[in-house]
Amino acid sequence: MATATLQIEKLAGQENYSTWKFAVKSYLELDDLRECIDPGTEVHLENATSSKQVWQNLQNAFENSWLSRKFGLLKDLINTPLDNCPSIEQYVNKIMSKAHKLRNIGFEVGNERLGTHMLAGLLDIFKPMTTGLENSGIKISSDFIKQKLCRKSQYLKLLHSLLSTKTPQE
Repeated sequence: MATATLQIEKLAGQENYSTWKFAVKSYLELDDLRECIDPGTEVHLENATSSKQVWQNLQNAFENSWLSRKFGLLKDLINTPLDNCPSIEQYVNKIMSKAHKLRNIGFEVGNERLGTHMLAGLLDIFKPMTTGLENSGIKISSDFIKQKLCRKSQYLKLLHSLLSTKTPQE
């Protein structure tokens, strides 16, 4: 079997551990080497006597100290306002990225809660939309809010384009 050419970001500590872990697991599974992190395969690395123990040592070093990381990511998710982002799309991507990072470290952010966080960071210009949603009885979800915000963004871009190309009549 040919080994796949895959770039895996260097482990830099807890800030990239979950991404690194996912990449390494995927790589090992791709090359049918999953047993490298399962019991039975002996290796010699520092105090570890098996590949499973190496893996466990890495998990213990980085996963058990993530309370502050979880707190920081959750705080960032909750406190991400649209006015700190150059566009609605980047605002949505920033929130989705925070939620993805939280999920990667074992903190599930529900779909409804994620949609609610998206609404909470909006500017006053979106007040009619948020008020309408609050009173509509529609179940809030991140996908639904993303779609609403993307449509609103397209509308605002079109409006801006029309207003900026309009020349005064003489």
